[in-house]
Amino acid sequence: MEEHLIPEDELIQTRIDKLEQMRSMGCDPFAVERYERWAVVDRPDGSRQCIEPYSTDVISAYQANEPALSDQGAQAEPAEVAKVNVSLAGRIVSLREMGKASFAHIEDRKGRIQLYLKKDDLGDKYELVGLLDLGDFVGVEGFIFRTRTGEVSVHVTRLTVLAKAIRPIPFGKEKGEQHWYGLADVEQRHRQRYLDLIVNSDVRRTFENRSRIVRAIREFYDGRGYLEVETPVLQSVAGGAAARPFETYHNALEHEFHLRISLELYLKRLIVGGLERVYEIGRVFRNEGISTRHNPEFTLLESYEAYANLEDVMELVEEMYRHVCRTLYGGTTFEFEGETIDL
Repeated sequence: MEEHLIPEDELIQTRIDKLEQMRSMGCDPFAVERYERWAVVDRPDGSRQCIEPYSTDVISAYQANEPALSDQGAQAEPAEVAKVNVSLAGRIVSLREMGKASFAHIEDRKGRIQLYLKKDDLGDKYELVGLLDLGDFVGVEGFIFRTRTGEVSVHVTRLTVLAKAIRPIPFGKEKGEQHWYGLADVEQRHRQRYLDLIVNSDVRRTFENRSRIVRAIREFYDGRGYLEVETPVLQSVAGGAAARPFETYHNALEHEFHLRISLELYLKRLIVGGLERVYEIGRVFRNEGISTRHNPEFTLLESYEAYANLEDVMELVEEMYRHVCRTLYGGTTFEFEGETIDL
């Protein structure tokens, strides 16, 4: 049987209609300027612990304070159990309406957590659940509990719609390690990076790891007495590499310039000037081919040191890789495409 696909403009209009319905109920998502997030563990002895208001943090806090089963299989009395109260926010990535109760998952920068929404708790606000779509941002208040299926979730007592997603987002289906549908077109993933980030958590982890790598590289060089510098991007002569440069014109100087294709020449001038150890992490531009593996604009690392030879630089680079690996993975081994690499 042929699958019926709803045109995108119809989906967009449906979402716009839902937005107007929300506004008619006195709930305008785009009028919310700020939403306060918090999470606390209230213990039976009256003490209170503040924790980070993110999915993985509140799940870990609940599991750490969850009552253990006795030998007879009974749990502690409710009054003796710590309670994790939260105010969280995130993007809806799954939604299941089941009459007077519904389930959803929201995703924040650390992970996902399930929401349990019940008409008896939300009252008239429960009507908003039927107007929600994948991609909407919501804020929820409530307490953490474990469902009958064993999933740690938020029992929602207050719901706030923070933003309505007008365009449909191509979230795929997931079951364990298996994935279906979703955003698979390579061209679209690279041209609409923001969409790729929304639907593919692996891409977000790549961005996060890149930031950690750059920070680790800076720590490595700074710890060895190197000075980080910034050299000119506009250069009269594009040197230091064999590549075709981008050209531009400086109106005030009435002179043609090139975007740099390398960091090398100006860094070496700093060595001549007496700065014995320098490095730069900067953008360079090469007016050549483009593909998913090569961008004409990319980040380059170069470092220079006086009184050192080739073997010194080789040892430095090898140790830098080990330092970065330890920062990311806690050791000098890591997995890549099914193989273990030992540095």
